[in-house]
Amino acid sequence: MYPLMHFLLLTGCRSGEAFALDWSAVDFEGEVIHIRRNWTRRGGFKNFTKNKSHRQVPINEELKELLNYLRPLTSQTEERFVLHSIREWTNGEIGKSLRLFMQGLGMTPTTLHGLRAAFITEMLKSGADIPTIMRIVGHKTLETCTRYVSLSGVELRDKTKKLSFLNRENESEHKAA
Repeated sequence: MYPLMHFLLLTGCRSGEAFALDWSAVDFEGEVIHIRRNWTRRGGFKNFTKNKSHRQVPINEELKELLNYLRPLTSQTEERFVLHSIREWTNGEIGKSLRLFMQGLGMTPTTLHGLRAAFITEMLKSGADIPTIMRIVGHKTLETCTRYVSLSGVELRDKTKKLSFLNRENESEHKAA
């Protein structure tokens, strides 16, 4: 269970995109995952994402370690999917596992979709710009991304401390003098 949650937290993928991800979409050399497919309980596998688009998610070192951990596990079962099917996905145990996972990280318990919001929050905290985040998570509109930003809890206080127009004007007067 934890590899799924860890994967969602490191990629910002929707759970259906993670469930549909097969190894052919993982480019270790190029250090990207190609998100092209989706899975839903009702519709099964689709050869497109929720927004009917494809995108790339960069692979960082922690994600590479997770993928390298998962690779032999799935090859033993001849599974083509990165996150092989886990019975708990359908029998309701995922909520309990998710709470334990989040508590282990010292984070507030959430839902699987909440891991997507946590990814966006951490990207913002690390200084990533909104257009880059939108490309990674597949948001087509700023409005969608803004909903996540407003829910992210990223502290706004102190963000304007370096903003100054009058001081900049005074600086140029001093330089000219």
